[in-house]
Amino acid sequence: MTKTELIKALAARTGASQRAAAEFLDALVGLVVEAVKNGEEVRVAGLGKFVRKLQKGGKRRVPNSDRVIDVPDKYVPRFRPAKQFKDAVA
Repeated sequence: MTKTELIKALAARTGASQRAAAEFLDALVGLVVEAVKNGEEVRVAGLGKFVRKLQKGGKRRVPNSDRVIDVPDKYVPRFRPAKQFKDAVA
């Protein structure tokens, strides 16, 4: 499902206009990104949680060569689906 299809489905389910649904979706995504960026955990009941996790760096070998590079630590976003979501999909 693309973002456009999601907006249309959201508008149809809520009875709102597609413009309002698009604004709501953009605001929701913005809030989740900002919260995770600031180190907060965002939990959505029945869906899952979004978190920021530290990915350790270190020495990595470049495939197809003998060169070794140093990769720094970095934060990466993670999503962990809720049990209810996993059960519904399975």
